Amino acid sequence: MLSAVEALFGLMFPYVRLSADEIEHRLRPLVEQAYQGDSTAQGAAQRMLDGFREWVAASRAYRHEPGAAEPAQPPMDVAILAISTGASWLRWLAGLAEDRPT
Repeated sequence: MLSAVEALFGLMFPYVRLSADEIEHRLRPLVEQAYQGDSTAQGAAQRMLDGFREWVAASRAYRHEPGAAEPAQPPMDVAILAISTGASWLRWLAGLAEDRPT
């Protein structure tokens, strides 16, 4: 799931790696623009970005990197939570990308 989110982020922001700094630098302004004029949605979406940053960090804890030791496998409930939450992030990012001016 993390790979799919990273791929979409890369399509939205070419030559950028998904990281906490890039979420702040690239995605936060896009969210501000998307919910301009709706202060409630703006506040909620900005707080959700904080959760997105945390999801990315948590997901990387279980990522296998080529050449590195095999990471521990998450417990089933954590894996299901990470996958289902990631699917929601993926859908939200796709909507933001779709509405984004080119």
